[in-house]
Amino acid sequence: MPGHSTHSVAVIVLNWNNAADTTACVESLLRMDRDAAVFVVDNASTDASMSDIRNWARVELPKRNAERAAQGRAPYTFEEHREVAANVEAEAEPLDCVVHLIQSGANLGYAGGNNVGLRAARRSNYAFYWVLNNDTRVADDALSRALDRIASDTSVGLCGSTLVYMDAPETVQCRGGGSFQRLTGRPGQIGQGSRLSDRVEVSAIERQMRYISGAATLVRREIVDQVGFMDEGYFLYFEELEWASQAKGKYRLGYAPKSIVYHKVGASIGTDDRGRGQSDLAVYYMTRGRIRYCLRHSRISLPFVVLDTLRSIVCSLFGGKHRRARVIASAALWQPLESG
Repeated sequence: MPGHSTHSVAVIVLNWNNAADTTACVESLLRMDRDAAVFVVDNASTDASMSDIRNWARVELPKRNAERAAQGRAPYTFEEHREVAANVEAEAEPLDCVVHLIQSGANLGYAGGNNVGLRAARRSNYAFYWVLNNDTRVADDALSRALDRIASDTSVGLCGSTLVYMDAPETVQCRGGGSFQRLTGRPGQIGQGSRLSDRVEVSAIERQMRYISGAATLVRREIVDQVGFMDEGYFLYFEELEWASQAKGKYRLGYAPKSIVYHKVGASIGTDDRGRGQSDLAVYYMTRGRIRYCLRHSRISLPFVVLDTLRSIVCSLFGGKHRRARVIASAALWQPLESG
């Protein structure tokens, strides 16, 4: 197998019923100060996402290429692969200036959909993978800054950026990733609500980190080679914690504070971390993922998690939110989520 270029990067962007955000994310990638391949995976969208992305490639990509040409930069090409990455063949050298569109064939969830892109990128020998939420936009030097951190220390296997709210860009959503409270089984985002301009100690943040935010995760290829792909048993949520837990003892987690990524937060699945409520889908998979992760990695958390889940069901019932109570109970009992 040919050796990969030392700093070649494949960016993985998962789309589900949200082509407008996805193409805006890709456009921000094309404006970065360094080139990277882009693998857009459509997770079996039920809307017009595929045709919308094709139309973007036909109409808007030439405009972006004209801008790049004026800067003396190479144009991006567009390639569509219809069979779950089967058509992405290994290349002698990774190609930077390509936007790949891959149809997953089914809604595989966050982990499964991103794994389609990761497998395609792995066939082409990229040294790093940057997993990005499609509702993000990146600063021009965001990837360069993250690469500087991960490439400077071979013990760092996964690296996070500074995520800020797109509608409040001076407010931090998280610094790199999050912590995990073993007694309560609760993850928490590091630095949430702080100011972007606040001074931070990177080493102190890295000591707190137990996972890298899935909205922007730069991954060393060796993580996939030695640890494996994301665990698809979660479908949504807790994949980041699982991946980091699997890598523990082999690689450390890193934080690149000057790598800035703007995040809409939950545009596709109706989640929110600022007290504005969550969709049934988000609540279901958050509840299920928390229980699954604690069963596998933090059994000391289980008594509290069980009591907390029962409390949420009771509070929902007394609050007249009967469907929400059923959603939480279904997740806890590993029953499918009811439609409607």
